[in-house]
Amino acid sequence: MNYSDLVTAVQSARLDANRLVDFVSDAGEVSASVAYSIVATGPEFAVLAGMGRGELTELPDDGYRFASESDACEFVWRHIRSTAAPDLLSDDEEELLRREAAESIARQTAAYEAEAGH
Repeated sequence: MNYSDLVTAVQSARLDANRLVDFVSDAGEVSASVAYSIVATGPEFAVLAGMGRGELTELPDDGYRFASESDACEFVWRHIRSTAAPDLLSDDEEELLRREAAESIARQTAAYEAEAGH
């Protein structure tokens, strides 16, 4: 799935692609008014989520980079469906979402413990 495929998928689910997804080549171009921005960061891709009040956060956690545009787009599409159209998720995708969440928590815990000197 590339960005064009993502936009088509969002529109086919009768969701507003302009408010949900964006693709930029510079993090400085990201708008917090868009739910998910895919940012090309050289050979890798970041996903930034608008959190309201002009705030952005990296997903699945700070510093995480996806190896390909496809990986980033598929991650965003799963997350859009998990909140806006959960009936469109397959059982395998639901399991993948749970696994991604657990991996994110593990990375955050490891980073916290490293900072605390544990």
